[in-house]
Order: sequence, then C-alpha cells, then structure tokens
Amino acid sequence: MAGDGLLLVFGRRNGLAKSRLGLSISRKYGSAVKRNRWKRLVREAFRRSRTELPENLDIVVVPGKQQRSDIMRDYEKSLKKLFRLVVKKLKKDIISKNSTERVGE
Repeated sequence: MAGDGLLLVFGRRNGLAKSRLGLSISRKYGSAVKRNRWKRLVREAFRRSRTELPENLDIVVVPGKQQRSDIMRDYEKSLKKLFRLVVKKLKKDIISKNSTERVGE
C-alpha cells in the first residue's frame, strides 16, 4: 500500500502477464457524476502509465482524503510515484518472507 493526498494504491502480484486495475470509490466522494469522472481520469492515467508499470500486478486505487483534482497530469504523476512505492514494498515483502522461511527450516 502507498498513498499521497490524491490517491491510495494497493498492490499485489498476480500470475498473469499483464497488470490489472481495480477502482473503489464510496458515495462520500460525491455524486455519481463526480465518482464516474474520477474513475475515467484514473483509468486513463493508468492506461497512459502502463508502459512504466511492471507486469503481473493487480492494483486497486482509492481516492485520497485530502485532495481532489480534475487534471489528468496530476493523476498520472501520482500513479507513477505510487506504483514505484508499491513495487518497492512488494520486493521488500518477498525478501523478508524468503529470509524468514530460511530461518524456520
């Protein structure tokens, strides 16, 4: 998990050759029009950032609590930064999991 004021991103490895995106947004965010606009912006930012994403990731994105934006570039920057953080955390988790398995052998 990684987040900034704009987005919160959860990630997990999948066994596929591509990355997938999941979106979750509550009614607290606003009307259906606002929620759908947010989903369109995040999907498009994901599509544009896909080449920089490693393959085999499932990503779930939730709106942040502090900021809102209607500018695509803000979402792209946020997603790219948060993708890197999620991948970094996943690598750490794999390393720590492997080291604890060796200790338990």
